[in-house]
Amino acid sequence: MYDCEICDKEFTSNKKLLSHLERCEKRTRGSVSEYRSEELSTSIQSLHDEKVS
Repeated sequence: MYDCEICDKEFTSNKKLLSHLERCEKRTRGSVSEYRSEELSTSIQSLHDEKVS
């Protein structure tokens, strides 16, 4: 089984998952991208803080 990383839907083939992922990503791009970039900058900041101290 293949799971969509965005909505956790399950698919029986990789091909079906890939075509779903494209649509799913477009639908949720705003919220997902904002969340991911925010998460990334937070982890980069904490790495930076560790090096400084």
